Amino acid sequence: MSRSTTAAELLESGVCGPGGLPSTELAHLVERIVSGDRAHLAGLPPLRDRSRQRALAALEEVWGCDVRAPGINPEHTLRAATTAATMLARHASGRAPVALATAAPASLLPLHLRLARLARAVGAPVAEKGDSGPLRVDGRRARRLRFLDGVAVVTDGEHLYATRGPDVADEWLSALPRPALVVADGPFVLGALNRGIPVIAFAGLQALAVGMVASEQRQAVVVPVHVGQSPAAYAPLLHAIDGAFAAAVTDTAGLSQNPRRPQPPS
Repeated sequence: MSRSTTAAELLESGVCGPGGLPSTELAHLVERIVSGDRAHLAGLPPLRDRSRQRALAALEEVWGCDVRAPGINPEHTLRAATTAATMLARHASGRAPVALATAAPASLLPLHLRLARLARAVGAPVAEKGDSGPLRVDGRRARRLRFLDGVAVVTDGEHLYATRGPDVADEWLSALPRPALVVADGPFVLGALNRGIPVIAFAGLQALAVGMVASEQRQAVVVPVHVGQSPAAYAPLLHAIDGAFAAAVTDTAGLSQNPRRPQPPS
């Protein structure tokens, strides 16, 4: 599949393209970040530069848009996906431990499950653990963290839940040996950024501050996507990641005396 075809499919599926936030709301988000509004910076490490100029630059660098025309440029998504796949391949090929979590299981759980299988296919240990104890998440009691084939999610034992509260990220990472790489979305990204752990983050425009921190840390990759689409909508993105991952593993294996060739995960 050509890159232009994949980009077109990402637009058609709603993973990229216009939207995410209305223009006025995005402009207000920029101003709240610039003013240091704690509600929009909670859980994040301090920004060295939270100027309006830096916020607008992050919008262009990560999402490929500006406040007058909010949206996600699919070329930016594909470029970041290639960088993320290469980052995952290099860590996984070196048997570095990887931890994955999603705060949007109705949309992104299959994507994370696929990435967990890719990492395992080349020998990386993927974090697994039994259920956590009862947690208060987003103001609700009796929630738990559960690992589904290596991907942490929030559950009450019967249902999976989306989550926004930053505290869940600390609970998640505190329960694990320190990973070499985190793959996550939503508040799970915040724990990695605070701990200085390299992170691959899937994020929409609402995560502008995450994009700004990622630009400063230079060890985080933000893959811009509209979160909330059906899992099938992300298939073109997964196809692009699969290809870039396989190429990166092959390149990495070529540098090893005893390469382990990737096997396609089932």
